[in-house]
Amino acid sequence: MRILFLGNANNPLLINLAIELRKLRSGLTIDILSESPVTHSESRNAFTAVYALPAGKFFRGIPGLKTVWMALQFKKALKRIEKKYDVVHMFFMHVGYTRSMRLIHEVAPKFIVSIFGSELYRSPELILKELEPLASMADHVTAANQQTLTDFCKRFKVGESKTSIRRFGLKPLDAIVEQKSHSLSEHKVAAGLPANSFVIACGYNASAGQQHESIIESLGRVKNRLPSNYLLVFPLAMGDSSRVQLIRTRLTALGLNYHFIEKYLPDEQLAHFRAASDLMIQVQTSDQLAGAMQEHICAGSLVITGDWLPYGVFDELGIQYWKVNIPEQVGEKVIELIGDLSHNRSRVKGNMEKIVKLSGWQSNVKSWLELYP
Repeated sequence: MRILFLGNANNPLLINLAIELRKLRSGLTIDILSESPVTHSESRNAFTAVYALPAGKFFRGIPGLKTVWMALQFKKALKRIEKKYDVVHMFFMHVGYTRSMRLIHEVAPKFIVSIFGSELYRSPELILKELEPLASMADHVTAANQQTLTDFCKRFKVGESKTSIRRFGLKPLDAIVEQKSHSLSEHKVAAGLPANSFVIACGYNASAGQQHESIIESLGRVKNRLPSNYLLVFPLAMGDSSRVQLIRTRLTALGLNYHFIEKYLPDEQLAHFRAASDLMIQVQTSDQLAGAMQEHICAGSLVITGDWLPYGVFDELGIQYWKVNIPEQVGEKVIELIGDLSHNRSRVKGNMEKIVKLSGWQSNVKSWLELYP
């Protein structure tokens, strides 16, 4: 069985999916055509071959030009791939591929799409129209939750019989469980943070959808009521790197204490960071089932998220987390949780077992393998 992934070779979800699939089925070949140059240390181990688009920093920095440039690069890359595959599996329905549909069919007879949600919820109508042919061409479509699949089928007029729920396993959960005997201060030191700091993790990538500006403004309004040792931590290794300076400028202007994580963390260190975070704020505009947020929940962070996000599965499982109606309420919610910190920490102690059962690789990898009979 030969599979070609279309996605980002630096995405830990795809890296670990490839690793876990190859563990289960010997002789499985998984290559990837990556939209970004490879920077993650595990990419070359996960994939048999990696075909990556060039950096093209100038072209990627201009929104309209970026789409045209990437479409041309995707087409060039597909033409260069001489191998034949059994399946092409696209992760995130990228508009840049709409001009390469014939080439995709030439590469493999079966085409699977796994939607991440933002291409459906954050795209303007013009882009959604462009994506319609890709949706129609897919032999099968997967998502992490039912609401996203339902919305997808309605918008693109795809029969539900062609869809299924497939959830990514989260490799850092293994390390989080292994490290559960560590103290909070030990986790902080191992994550490279001050041992006595009160860590508030803000989002999990550099994309605009994380709504960093709203988070920062809301926290700025309550900064005098935050613990004196607070530290706002922004993981920015993935997403739009051009936003990093914008975020830094706003934090500095409001006089907030902050720390940026701009490199990919190996699973062990990532697990320490999740557990080192006293609170985690995740109020992006749309989502399916954020892996980073689940890792924080598993590690014992008090998680604040938006009530507009489709996390009904957490409610069904009795997972403890907190919601706000709008991002501007984040600051007051943080103060509320800190006000009864000991009690709130005791309320999240049962989360670890529930998240491991929901999103451990052992619970999910076989369902992915069934896509490739």
